[in-house]
Amino acid sequence: MTRPPIHHSPGTRRATRRRMTRIARFTTGTLVGSLALMAAPVVSTASGNQPIEPTIVEEVVTPDEPTVVADFDLAGVVLDADSTVESVEVRVRGSDGWGEWTTVPVADEDSGPDPGSAEYGQARKVTEPVLAAGSTEIEVVVPDGSAAEVVLIDGGTGGGGPVQSASAAPTVVTREAWGADDTLKNCTPNTLPGYRGAVVHHTVNANTYTRAQAPALVRSIYAWHTTGNGWCDMGYQFLVDRFGTVYEGRDGALEGGVEGAQSMGFNAQTFGVSVIGEFSTELPTPEALAAVDSVIQWQLTLDDVDPTGVTDLVSAGNGKYPEGRKVTLPTVMGHRDNGQTSCPGDAFYAILDIFRKPLADPVSPHPRTERHGGKDRYATSAQISGKAFSGPAPIAYVASGANFPDALSGASAAATMGGPLLITHPTRLPAEIAEELTRLRPRQIVVLGSSSAVSDEVAEELRAFTTGEVVRLGGADRYETSAMVSAYAFAPGARVAFVATGLNFPDALSGGPAAAVLGGPLLLTRPSSVPPVIADELSRLRPERIIVLGSHPTVTDEVVATLSDYASGEVIRVAGASRYETSALLSESVFPSGVPVVYLATGRNFPDALSGAPAAGFLGGPLLVSHPNILSAAAAKELERLRPARIVVLGSHPTVSRRLHLELAQYLR
Repeated sequence: MTRPPIHHSPGTRRATRRRMTRIARFTTGTLVGSLALMAAPVVSTASGNQPIEPTIVEEVVTPDEPTVVADFDLAGVVLDADSTVESVEVRVRGSDGWGEWTTVPVADEDSGPDPGSAEYGQARKVTEPVLAAGSTEIEVVVPDGSAAEVVLIDGGTGGGGPVQSASAAPTVVTREAWGADDTLKNCTPNTLPGYRGAVVHHTVNANTYTRAQAPALVRSIYAWHTTGNGWCDMGYQFLVDRFGTVYEGRDGALEGGVEGAQSMGFNAQTFGVSVIGEFSTELPTPEALAAVDSVIQWQLTLDDVDPTGVTDLVSAGNGKYPEGRKVTLPTVMGHRDNGQTSCPGDAFYAILDIFRKPLADPVSPHPRTERHGGKDRYATSAQISGKAFSGPAPIAYVASGANFPDALSGASAAATMGGPLLITHPTRLPAEIAEELTRLRPRQIVVLGSSSAVSDEVAEELRAFTTGEVVRLGGADRYETSAMVSAYAFAPGARVAFVATGLNFPDALSGGPAAAVLGGPLLLTRPSSVPPVIADELSRLRPERIIVLGSHPTVTDEVVATLSDYASGEVIRVAGASRYETSALLSESVFPSGVPVVYLATGRNFPDALSGAPAAGFLGGPLLVSHPNILSAAAAKELERLRPARIVVLGSHPTVSRRLHLELAQYLR
């Protein structure tokens, strides 16, 4: 290729290097190890978990000074946001001298974060990266004669040596192992419940790198995505080199579903696996193809998604599919299937059918990790009751499923009296709840809340399902209702009373089973003052202990001090740094190891756990709340201590993700 015309004599500058500060991050070994039980690749952490600092050079090139001297493995060009340039001309000098001039296109608009995301707002207009391991100089010509910023990245040496394994699954080199420098990452990527499809990519360029150069290329791609593209982290979830080594890409990809920046418009629904190289006219190596296949099989197995089928997706917006467009695509797709791009190259795209084969080793949840989840909150409530309580039941509590306060106090009362708590629509009795009440045939039904919470018509309809009376416990507000429930179910001299905020649900959800096991009520309070009706009820109860759930200011120190007037013994606060920690700490303080059951619910919403809390208390186990997509560290630690005989997941997928559900088997005794 002839040299592009340059209007002035080129100048050459030796770049000033910018080294990034090292920051070590936590090891993912524990969580990743659990995935290995679920057809996961073996994990390599062979580098000793030390980050390897990339050297990043950023220099402006002009027609007068188009050349920069620096050691680099990857080069890219950053253009003005309003530039109309479609490509630039680049040549690089390596150990064999200057290479040929290459036309490097501007990166496809449909690569990167989804529109509307914070990451999207930081993205820059850039060329495709040039992967050129071991280069020492670059010359860049912008066709319109404008200046541009060149970013040169030296990935350093070392890292990435995979451990050998007899497993048929691939070895995944973790971020720690390939030396990711987390000072380049400026976000915590969003977690996802899982993926509905796999997107296959190529990185473009670099088909002749050595095995030793591959980890440096991975580090360079990472640095380019963050420094050049302006993304917050590596765009792909996984990368594969030509030797068949799989690398963890975006942080969290080994821990669960995580939103990448690899397929604009579809990042929240898919994962990306990219082969390092350019495959327009040649194919990836057999080793690389086998590694891609293993990653696809592994990830889609976790989500029980058929690689041979199609998937229905909704675009968040890109150049091919506008925002809101519903599209049906192959479950295993090339990037060009969902965006305006030639990725993953014509030759590679033509053989994607090799990955569209049935799951080789489908995985199902352990039979002692059950899921109780119906089509909606009411069906889930009925299912939870049906699995925990036999008929005829002595009592059944019924509360609104549209809000949480009344049911929070009802959980301990229902469990103590031997019956379920079912939720209902405020103005109609759902068919599933009616069917469950028919099965239970309770001797009494207690309706929680005023007629605005559960209508008089619903209360009247409930009479057909009991052999006794229907009682309504409903006060002027949530605090009076809470006091009425306590007075109805608990005699004076209770061993304990739990107190939680009435303005939110997480702490009280876990408090219900604990209160039931210890034989006391759960009462609601305002954050900064004890309502008079609650003070009166505590005066009547005169509990030995009061346990306050949540930290200050969820329940303020002033309230804790006031509560000491109503306990014959001590007032204890159980509180963690988050709702997940508070839940785990409460379980640890009440339940011994070896419990018969643990109920697990999302900490993001309340309906499923409203019925789960009394079931857990009745069966003698705690209710833990967790992040819906990834088991919280606090819940994992507590499950490790508890070693239950059974774990019940509350709610359907994705209320609590399938990936999290699969992970629970390791905590059974």
